[in-house]
Amino acid sequence: MTEYADEQSTIADQLATVPLFSSLDRSDRVAAVEAGRIVEFSPGETITQEGAPANHLFVLLSGEATVSVATDNDVVEVGAVKPGETLGEFGALLNSPRTATVTATRPCRALRLNRTSLEALFASCPRFGLALSRDLAQRLMQAMLARNELQIDRLPPKIVLEPPDITRMREYMINYYATALKNVLKQHRLISDRSFPVYETTFMLSADEHHKWTDLFDNADAKTPFTYHTIVGTMALMRVVGDVGVNFRNLMHLKSEMGIAREHVIEPNHTYRLASRIEDIVALRDDRVVIICTSGIFDILDNQVRNFRDYFVILNLEPRYVELLRSASKYGHRDAGEFQNLAARKPELGQGGGVKRVAIDVPEDMGFRYGKVSGDLNLVHTTKLAARVFGHPRPFIQGLCTANYALRHLTAEFGIPESLNITFAKRVFVGQQIGLDYVPGRFEVCDAAGGLLAFGDFK
Repeated sequence: MTEYADEQSTIADQLATVPLFSSLDRSDRVAAVEAGRIVEFSPGETITQEGAPANHLFVLLSGEATVSVATDNDVVEVGAVKPGETLGEFGALLNSPRTATVTATRPCRALRLNRTSLEALFASCPRFGLALSRDLAQRLMQAMLARNELQIDRLPPKIVLEPPDITRMREYMINYYATALKNVLKQHRLISDRSFPVYETTFMLSADEHHKWTDLFDNADAKTPFTYHTIVGTMALMRVVGDVGVNFRNLMHLKSEMGIAREHVIEPNHTYRLASRIEDIVALRDDRVVIICTSGIFDILDNQVRNFRDYFVILNLEPRYVELLRSASKYGHRDAGEFQNLAARKPELGQGGGVKRVAIDVPEDMGFRYGKVSGDLNLVHTTKLAARVFGHPRPFIQGLCTANYALRHLTAEFGIPESLNITFAKRVFVGQQIGLDYVPGRFEVCDAAGGLLAFGDFK
């Protein structure tokens, strides 16, 4: 009995730091504890359920919990409850259903007061009624703000993006770097509890731009199916990354799968539509995930001329975001095991058995030159200083630049492929010579020392 009384006394002292109880005398706080009940919740256990009858007010004594509400198509996390905070006041007083679901994220201990106990406190201690009124007013204001933010945060089923004009390079670069800088300075997190839209935009490849692509890759055959869509795809990717909550500096291209309709060639001076969406988000490790995006390119008659599936690794995430992803049912359906230990992978084709090699000298300014043609002007590809700031010894070319090198030479050898898949194992730095080794259906990109940089297949 003495032990229980001591515990009540300790909790009464703890309530002195809770705004709702801080104006009460110690005897009133002891009475509040005696009128309530101490309850405990394990991580993942529901404390209150949205829509359920509300009979109690809770004061969180220890632990942490998340607050979520249901939208039309999703459940969205809107806040958190920490020690010293209260929850359930509206429902307990008005006898109305719970307005949100509260779930323990850490072991929680709480004081639970029912409606009868609250009414007794009102009668015996007017200061409690005044404190509760102020608390409810503050919570009402916060709820209104949260609701407004939630309405803004919800995304429509489709977002139409303005196509950039890459022919006005100075204006494009200003817009690109302004968008990139804003993203790099933002909080780095992962939003995996929302429904993402389809991102659509259009583009037209001019004859001059088409010539620049072929000239960039040493006057390649005009029929080479370069990734012309990156002109609009880069800005679309920046929007996708922003909506996921990710800081752009923590993103790296892992793999690209390309489907090519050989009967529908992307031609200059024709308008095409790009439609992209997030297909899956998969945990790779406790601090990183893989985001999988699919894209389709359609001509004016709505014929699909290309399709792409691109994989991007998101690094340096707080483990709690990855844990939330793992506990969700919407994403995480694809196995990300193929991306484990890519940097340690060794070449398999060798130099014999019909393997052919093309030596490719990557110019010192290739990252910038490719960026001007494709629109991908990420500073780690275009400037030495930025590359060093972000931890790289020197600039490295874009992943799709490597893919286009492969497309250029494989098309010259075998004709336009139906598909090409490429995985990026290591960075391809500017100013180095690389080798494209290939046999029918397979290829590898290696550095001068024989280290594997990229690999893939085609047909």
